[in-house]
Amino acid sequence: MIGSRPTGASVVIVETDAGEGYLKGLGNEAGPHALACELIGSLAADWLGLPTFDFSLVKVTEMDELDLAKGGRVAPGPAFISKSIEGSPWGGDAKSLIPLHNKYDLTKLVILDTWIRNCDRYSVSDGRVRVNRDNVFIANSKDGRRTVIAMDHTHAFTCGRDLTVRIGEIGAIRDAHRFGVFPEFADFWDLASEAHCLEKLASITAAVAESLVFQVPVEWEVDPRVQLKVATFLAERARWLSGQRAAGWLSSEG
Repeated sequence: MIGSRPTGASVVIVETDAGEGYLKGLGNEAGPHALACELIGSLAADWLGLPTFDFSLVKVTEMDELDLAKGGRVAPGPAFISKSIEGSPWGGDAKSLIPLHNKYDLTKLVILDTWIRNCDRYSVSDGRVRVNRDNVFIANSKDGRRTVIAMDHTHAFTCGRDLTVRIGEIGAIRDAHRFGVFPEFADFWDLASEAHCLEKLASITAAVAESLVFQVPVEWEVDPRVQLKVATFLAERARWLSGQRAAGWLSSEG
C-alpha cells in the first residue's frame, strides 16, 4: 500500500502487477451498496460510450492489510479497483475545458449523471447546490491530449443511501432533476452527442440493463429483488430520458 485518500467510499491506493490502482472495498464508511453503485455506474458509463478508468473486481484477503483513510482496514471480499492514470481533477475554470480532446463527452457525462441520478458532481435539490469538481477528472496522455473521464459513481441512484426496491418506482424513474450540469459546461453542449446518447438510451433492453446490474457480488449485500428493480430503473429511465429531447430538457441551458 502507498497511501489513502478520503472520498464517499474510502479509496486505498495500491500497487498491483499492472501498476498503481485505486481500490474501494468492504468495510468503508459508505457501506457495501456504494461499491455496487460504483460498479453499475462505471458499467453504464462504458455502455454509453464514455471513457472510464480501466476497472475490475479483485479479491481482498486478510493478508493484504489495506488501511482505510478514516481508520480500520479493508475487509476481506470482492473490491472495486480502477487503474491510476496521469491527470488531475478539473479546477472549475471553463477556459480549461477548451483544450479537451473530447469536449463532446461533457454532454455525455451530463446525460449519464442524469440517467443514473448521480448527485455527486453537480446537483440542485430544494434550492441547495451540491458541487464536487474533484469528480470531473482530466486525463493527460503522452501525446499531450487532455480527456475528461467518467469516474466515481458511489452516489448514483440514491445519493449515498442504501439501494431499495423504491428505485423502481415511477417517481425515481421520472425524476425531473438534472444532474452534472455545471454552468461551465453550457458552451460545450453538443447536440450531436446528445442525439447519439438519447438514441443509445432508447435502444436499451431489459437484458442489457440486467447485464449491468447483476455483476454485483453477493458480498455487497444488494438483495436480488433490489438488483432487479435497479435494472428496471435503468431501462425505463433510459427510455423516458430518450423522449425528453424535443423539450430541450436535458441541455445545459435548459
